[in-house]
Amino acid sequence: MIMEKYDNIILSLGGGTPCYSNNLTLIKNSKSFFLKCSINVLSNRLININSSRPVLSNIDNLQTMNDYIS
Repeated sequence: MIMEKYDNIILSLGGGTPCYSNNLTLIKNSKSFFLKCSINVLSNRLININSSRPVLSNIDNLQTMNDYIS
């Protein structure tokens, strides 16, 4: 596993990564950190690129995006 092979590493993971296999456990048990931002910031970012994200492509306003990601 890559996290065991290196001591210092930057590993960029997609948002769905913790949903598969035992990834969430691995992440929680590692010496890791994550970047956090508010739902409003995320919604503003996602609403501008929702056409390129199939799961979000039908969301057309900020309130619905807020509700979906919260």
